[in-house]
Amino acid sequence: MGPSLERNIAVRQRADKTDPAEDRRLRQQAAVHILKALGIYGKENFHPLGPTTPEAVEKEWEELDSWARLLGGRG
Repeated sequence: MGPSLERNIAVRQRADKTDPAEDRRLRQQAAVHILKALGIYGKENFHPLGPTTPEAVEKEWEELDSWARLLGGRG
C-alpha cells in the first residue's frame, strides 16, 4: 500500500466518524476564516460599491463614456 492510498483510507475513516453537526460547524468555521482572511467578513463590508438603481447605472455609464471621449479613449 502506498502513502497516497493510506492517506485516502484515513480520510475516509475520519469522514465516516464525523458527526454531521460537527462537520457543519467545521465547514462554517472554515468559511468564516476565509472571509476574514479576504477582509470581507462582517456586515459593515456588505455595502454596494457603486450605483444600485438602473438610472444610477446609466448615469455612471454616461459619465464614463464622457470621460473616455474627453481623454481620447474608445468608449
